[in-house]
Amino acid sequence: MSPPSSATPAAVTRPVLILEPDGLGVLVGEASIRHLPFASTTAAQITSVVRTVLGPGAATALPECGQGARSSYRVKGFSVLLDGTRFVGWHDQGAPGRTLSAADGTGIGITLAKLRRLHPGVKVSSDTLGPEFVVGDAAVNGFLSGTTAASTVTSVYAGETCLFR
Repeated sequence: MSPPSSATPAAVTRPVLILEPDGLGVLVGEASIRHLPFASTTAAQITSVVRTVLGPGAATALPECGQGARSSYRVKGFSVLLDGTRFVGWHDQGAPGRTLSAADGTGIGITLAKLRRLHPGVKVSSDTLGPEFVVGDAAVNGFLSGTTAASTVTSVYAGETCLFR
């Protein structure tokens, strides 16, 4: 009879998406981040990663984007924007039971007050799409539920978008 094993199997963790201003990151394991930058990450690579992390989604043609025809791959309120075979943007509108954020905590559900603490230079404006915040060109930007300190972030994006104003 052999003694009981004291070894425990390594915890299996699912990869986690990290919202980045220049693409997406994938946290694999406890401390390893794989960076997937805009333009150099292919459509096949990014859709494979999103499918692995969030589940199966659907591709959609977007022929009327202002910068030219694009397509998207969308799953559970999260979409990546594709220019042919290149990954050029992402947009997170959230989904029940799922939370994504940037490494600094910027993401859906945080208050405008917290956003201002994270990014003191954030600019808030209202247009046809509602209250919007812009941290900068090389940052995660998005939309708000209002313009008071208690208002919350309702969606975030980076890179190219296909939003009609």
